[in-house]
Amino acid sequence: MIDDNKVDEPLKQVKPRKKRVIEPSSKMVKYIINKEIKGMTKKDSAEEAGYAPSVANNVKTSIEAKDSYQLLKSRINDHLREYGINDKKIAQRLSEGIDAKRADGNADHSTRLSFINRVIDLRKDEESKPSTLNLTQVNLGELSSEDRTLMLQRLLRS
Repeated sequence: MIDDNKVDEPLKQVKPRKKRVIEPSSKMVKYIINKEIKGMTKKDSAEEAGYAPSVANNVKTSIEAKDSYQLLKSRINDHLREYGINDKKIAQRLSEGIDAKRADGNADHSTRLSFINRVIDLRKDEESKPSTLNLTQVNLGELSSEDRTLMLQRLLRS
């Protein structure tokens, strides 16, 4: 039964709950190290970090969508800025890797190819985010025929 005396009372204010951020797990740290530093694929990074195959097959929603993952990425970016590692410096180092030479002054094709592959992987990550169209020209003429074939196959897959 409704109490007529309480009908005119203002509604009790309900405080919104604070969203609790869970600290990143050791698996998540290993996943980021595998993906960002070792250059492994998302799936391989997750499996190597100890995640179940079902998680490794769905990394975007099962790992990367979590607040703890975003917190960890934010912390890493803060530390990079502290040490002066910005986009310009990273691009400069990638460029140096793409132009790598051996001690004898000749082109180091295997190093160049690994840097080109890393740039392609980075570009794929960027392309998954909404942004403006970015085009990259890669001069394949300086690569050996074997590396050129591998690079063309990889470009055609992407």
